[in-house]
Amino acid sequence: MNRRWLLVLWLLLGALLVGAVMLAMTRDISSRDSADLLEALDAAFRAAEREQAAAGLASIARSEAQAAHVRSNSPASLATRTAAVEQERVAHERAAEFWEQALATAEHAITNVPDPRGERAWELHRLRHRARAGTGDLAGAASDLEKMLATAPPVVSIPERDRAREDLVSAYYHGARLLRLRGAADSEWRRVSERARQHARVLAESGSADTSRHQQNLEIIIDFERRPLGDLEAEPLPSECPGGSCRNLNLDTWPWQRQAKSRLPSDDRTQLGSNAASQAGGGS
Repeated sequence: MNRRWLLVLWLLLGALLVGAVMLAMTRDISSRDSADLLEALDAAFRAAEREQAAAGLASIARSEAQAAHVRSNSPASLATRTAAVEQERVAHERAAEFWEQALATAEHAITNVPDPRGERAWELHRLRHRARAGTGDLAGAASDLEKMLATAPPVVSIPERDRAREDLVSAYYHGARLLRLRGAADSEWRRVSERARQHARVLAESGSADTSRHQQNLEIIIDFERRPLGDLEAEPLPSECPGGSCRNLNLDTWPWQRQAKSRLPSDDRTQLGSNAASQAGGGS
């Protein structure tokens, strides 16, 4: 029951966050057509978040049915487990379809944003990659988010960079978890998990107002790396995980594999210098 309430809370917080981001964008855009695009984007993301939460509940139901079958090992419990597995698969596929719609809406909004080099355009690109992760393209989303952080112009505020890094943590963590559940070698899934841990540590040590939440995310990743595979197999997937809809999870699709040497993530605050103060004061 507690897990169900956690999922409901996650959905509410996610909806509030998306709504706040869209409201901030709307203030910066005077065109009625552009405002309509942002309203459509807001609606598309809210719908995708709802379907993702439903997939999370289906994953909990599958986990509970699996545990019940282990206890009773009866034809009835087997049938219930089989049905729950199928329902979870369908729910994740449906969520991926809604994320595809959100992705298309974000791409359309990007082509119509007034200032293609401004912070609002950067945020639209981030939302596009977040939607890509929802469709199951975790490696592709991570690759483009890494590039965005590496090339972010000074106009992009620290909170916006932090949100992009949070999306990276999510993509890497879910990718590592799915790789492990699909039988990848330790050396493979641990490389992806290590990247999630590196970005999570940057956020946890940043001193931002969300430090406590970032520290909790870091602890979740560390706990995942230490836990036996059997424990993970018996649990539901994390609520934001694309699940069976994931694709391109083999190790050579992840961004650092295409570089001569992977660099550790750095804290953007050290790079922004005096820009941070002006951005905090509304300079962006």
